[in-house]
This record gives sequence, C-alpha cells and structure tokens, in this order.
Amino acid sequence: MDIREEINKYSDLISLEVLEERVKTVLSISDEQPEHFIPSIILGTDGPILFAILFITQNYLGEIRLQSKELDFDFVNIKSVTNHRFMFWEQPVSKADGTTVIFEMANVTLIHNVSSNFSSEISYAGSNRSAWIDALLKAIPLKLLVASTM
Repeated sequence: MDIREEINKYSDLISLEVLEERVKTVLSISDEQPEHFIPSIILGTDGPILFAILFITQNYLGEIRLQSKELDFDFVNIKSVTNHRFMFWEQPVSKADGTTVIFEMANVTLIHNVSSNFSSEISYAGSNRSAWIDALLKAIPLKLLVASTM
C-alpha cells in the first residue's frame, strides 16, 4: 500500500501536511503496516470534514482522530469486533445560492469485546456511500464476527 497515495485522497478535506505528519507518527509506533485506510467523514457547517482516519493492519484497528490540535489515536485488536451496527440516511443541505445538495450519510458502530462500553464509530458524508461501505467491509469484513465469538 502506498501511504502517500492514500493520504492524497483527502487533500480537499484537510491539510496534507498535518495529515501526513500525524499518520507518519502513529505508524512509527505500530509494529504492522496498514493494509487499508478508511476515512471517517462527518458533515460540518461548511460541508464534509475528515474527522478521523481508521487504518487496519493484519491484527489492529487504529484510529487517528483529526479534529484537535493534539495527536489523538488508539489501537485495538481487530478480532475484538463483535458487532457491526449500520445506519444510513440522506441529508439535504441548502447552499447559499438556494440550491439543495443531498449528502449520502452513514454511521457504522463497531462494538468490541474489550469492555461493555468500548466501540469504534465511523461516519461518511458524501456522494458515494456504496463505495465507502465496500471499502469498509473489505477492511473489516462481517466474517470477523464469526472469529470473534469462537
């Protein structure tokens, strides 16, 4: 996986310098390289915002939260996921010129068996939710649920 190529995909949502520095620092701590990057995109007052980047390695799910000045991240065992909770909807937004844009929205909550209140939340706001869901399920497939209950 070309990490710079992955980072460049989000250039319209965040400063590439900030994102590259944070990803580089977090990956220097990990003993495994990412196989997948999944953006967590929320809808802000001025449009979509890159809230976090999730990266998946062979054994870890890592999350780099991007909306604070501090470097905020964590790792969890990918096999700890015991539930995928999905919510889809459409969000109309009125632009300044009076036209309406419809955003495809998604929220996926991953429940972990680490503790009763530990979860990872991933969001999407944009125009290609199905591609985002496909990428998410490729990175964190439902079949993990079978492995996590054994």
